Amino acid sequence: MNFGALSPYVVLLVLFTFLFIFRKRLKLFVFRKIFGKFSPQFVKYYRTVADNNPYPRATKSEIIEHIGILRNLTEITQCQTTLSISFAKYSKGKKEIDILKDIGEPDYFTLRELGRYAIQIFGYDVSVFDKNAIALYFVYRKTLFMGEYIISREGQSVAPEEVFGPLLAKYCPEYTYRSEDRLLLRDAAGTQILIMDDGFAVRLKYFNFQDNDILDKLFAEQEKIRNNFQSNLFRESVEV
Repeated sequence: MNFGALSPYVVLLVLFTFLFIFRKRLKLFVFRKIFGKFSPQFVKYYRTVADNNPYPRATKSEIIEHIGILRNLTEITQCQTTLSISFAKYSKGKKEIDILKDIGEPDYFTLRELGRYAIQIFGYDVSVFDKNAIALYFVYRKTLFMGEYIISREGQSVAPEEVFGPLLAKYCPEYTYRSEDRLLLRDAAGTQILIMDDGFAVRLKYFNFQDNDILDKLFAEQEKIRNNFQSNLFRESVEV
């Protein structure tokens, strides 16, 4: 038998075996290189391979828990400001690549999915009004659409007036803080800050959905999922 003649086939067999054994790792490598390490494509495939998340979580909450309060703001006390509002130094429409370039890689990252929508949440440890906080950047299709500071009471004392007070002094000095647990500040361009105290943390949500219908899309998707669930539940009860 001529073993020399078989060597190319042996090499191909070894190569094929190698590719088969490490195919998932290779696919992860390709996804990371092509789409990016924080892309929905890479993160979702990583979850299927490793059965966990590739990064420390930026939030344990689902996306609808972060935006649900924004569905109806009419009953919240509002204050119009003549100053321009921005989240950190970013305005709406800022690109993911610019945020990563300016701030660096996040301390935390979470990918949240609602139906067909995938939301990237980048989290950074920051200091807000001399308090430890987490800054969350909500990105859809590589574009920032909402920012949030979470000033947790875990391990520190946070009085609402320590947050409400400085913001009101800056944006609405004519307004007197009266122990509200929710307050909405709005500028002329439609950018808003929702300040809220949920008992566990004081949260500052920065958003501007003018010319951006992502909020409506997410709420519509949630409603669609709920209706499908109720329909399936009714169908199962009828069959029983």
